[in-house]
Order: sequence, then structure tokens, then C-alpha cells
Amino acid sequence: MSAWGQPPYPPGVFYPQGRRVFQHQILDDFSKIRERHTLRLGFRWLHDTITDLDFQSIAGPLHGAVLTNITDFFNGGGQNTSLNQAFPSSPEEGIRFNTYGGYCGY
Repeated sequence: MSAWGQPPYPPGVFYPQGRRVFQHQILDDFSKIRERHTLRLGFRWLHDTITDLDFQSIAGPLHGAVLTNITDFFNGGGQNTSLNQAFPSSPEEGIRFNTYGGYCGY
């Protein structure tokens, strides 16, 4: 890949991007009518697993980036020379969370 990205992506945008999402859910409702009364119960469980595939752009480059101009490069560095490097444990980062809900009505 070049520094200008790959078609049809704009400059600075590389594949893969975005997230990988898995979702599971269980829900149930119960209703019981007895004479003039109605009992209603229900619950819901929702589980999400999300993996951020672009963790590198959040934490910084994995292998480092040296920012300088050609004059400072030949002179061994200068005011405008900097090294930008991060040390994330992985270019992907996953999270999981659950959502619970319920109701009871009489």
C-alpha cells in the first residue's frame, strides 16, 4: 500500500477499517389472564461482542513513524524531527458487554 491509500479509498485510509460485531439475544414474554386481572412478565438479554479493527489508528503506529524534512535527515536530526510510536499489544481490540431488561405488570 502506498501512503496515498488504495483505490477507491481516499489518502490516509487503509483496509481493514471499522468493526466486527456479533450479537446474541434471548427474550421471552408471559401473560396470564384470570377474571379481571392480567399478569405480565418478561425479560430480555442482549450480548454484544465488538472488535475494533482499527485500534492502530487510535493508539498510534505499531512500527513507528519518523517525521522530518530532507535537510534535517542528512544532518542527523533537528527541531522538526520527531518519532511517533505506540506499543499496543494488538492491532485489534475487543470488548464485550451485556444488556439485561425485565418487566412485571399486574
